[in-house]
Parts: sequence; structure tokens; C-alpha cells
Amino acid sequence: MDDIKKLLGDELFTSVTAKLNGDILSLVPKGQKVFLHKESETPVINNNGEWIPKRKFDDLNDALKAEKLLTANSIKELETLKTSAGNNVELQTTIDKMKTDAEKAKTDNDLRFDNLTKSGLVIEGLVDLGATRPNARLLATEIKVEDVESTDGKITNAESLYKTVLVDHKGLFGKPILKGKDPIIPEGAPEGYITKDKFLAMTSVERAANIKKVNESSPHWDKK
Repeated sequence: MDDIKKLLGDELFTSVTAKLNGDILSLVPKGQKVFLHKESETPVINNNGEWIPKRKFDDLNDALKAEKLLTANSIKELETLKTSAGNNVELQTTIDKMKTDAEKAKTDNDLRFDNLTKSGLVIEGLVDLGATRPNARLLATEIKVEDVESTDGKITNAESLYKTVLVDHKGLFGKPILKGKDPIIPEGAPEGYITKDKFLAMTSVERAANIKKVNESSPHWDKK
């Protein structure tokens, strides 16, 4: 808090800090944001680029997983319930409607997660073609997710998918990244090391699924 002390002067600084009860004051440069968290909390990035406590991130991730599991379990439970309903037509009709709603919710959830994954693949592909990551995110909005064809986490129709943006926005693409080039792995990095670029290209679902490995890898991102 030395900068604040110089700004306020000794007398006013002493008066202010006396009322803080151990809290700390910090100056934030104009135009920047600050993320406050407890020293015991590990911050992570969510899919909006904002910093949130890891505990909260885990809670959100668990809720998301629970939502998918609940939907899947509901369909199984309703099928079992229908069998036990016997000849009660009214009850069976109600169960059928509930099952239809649950199956629709499952389909909607699966589509949402699939679209998130494909969006991440599109952005990573644009970066490989030489676009900066901010430009890649901008260009990705011109590509329809439903046009993306992928297998095993790789886009299979890249040539036709990127053809238009490569022509219309040629100036936004620099030197392409060589395909198959192995990333530089810093000394002491964990097995299964996730690079910073790979992390930034991940969707929120992928980050949540790999959060343990991300936390192990991130301390090595700035090492050569």
C-alpha cells in the first residue's frame, strides 16, 4: 500500500488504515479491472474471460454435471415407473409426457455441449491458420456451428469451412502455425502438460473436465 500512502500522505493514510480492520487497499490502473479473492482461494478463468474463485467454478461445474446426470437418470426412472404403472392409462400417459420432456431436455443439453466444443475447435483452427486469438474469436462468429463436421475432436471439413473467411478477411491472417509441430514443454512440467494456447482454446466444459491438469500446468506457462 506504499503507493496509496504516498498519495494520501502519512496522516490521512494512518486514519484510513485504522478503519480497515486488517483489510488491504490497492490502486488499480485506469482502464483495468481487478479480481479480489481470499488468499486461500485459487482463481480460475471461466468461459467469459472473467476470474472467479476455483471453489465457485467447481460448484458451477458440479451443477452442470448434475444437470446432465439428472436428465439421464430421469429418463431411466420414468421408464421403470411406466412399467410398474400397469393398466393405469392416465398414469402411463402422464409418464409418457414426462419422458418426452426429459428426452427433449437431454437432446437440448447434448446439443449445447456439442456446440460449445465445436466453437472451440473453430477458434483453434483459425489460430492455426495464422489469426490472432482475438481475431479468431471475431472470425468464428461468421462460421455456422451447424456447418462444422468433426471426428475425435478434429474438424474434418476445414478446407470448405474456412474458405470464405480466408478470402474475405485475408488481412487478419498472419503466418500459419505448422501442423504437427510439438509444443515446447518446460522442464518440470507435469505429464499430460496443457499449454496456455491449448487452455485458451478450450471450452468451459473442457476446462472444467481438465481443471486438475490445468492447475498443474499453469505454473509452467511462462517458463522457457
